[in-house]
Amino acid sequence: MWGDDAELFLPDRWLDKNRIPEHQAAFAAFSLGRRMCIGKNYALMSMKATLAHLLRSFRFRSNISELQLKLDIMLKPVAGHYIAVERRT
Repeated sequence: MWGDDAELFLPDRWLDKNRIPEHQAAFAAFSLGRRMCIGKNYALMSMKATLAHLLRSFRFRSNISELQLKLDIMLKPVAGHYIAVERRT
């Protein structure tokens, strides 16, 4: 499915949409099938409900021009997140 160069690190391969497999399990090693997390759907619904409640009650603003990032295992902010939260009226 991946071709002869499957073991090579070639990030450019993801730019060609014809080479990306369409099957949903091609990238998910642990989140599909019989052993999938049984709480996944509940967790997603809970997060959506919480986010909707927060967005209805509060206004969030940020200034990304001051944001400094560092590349560790993941891309992270150097000194935290700059977010202003104010209650909606």
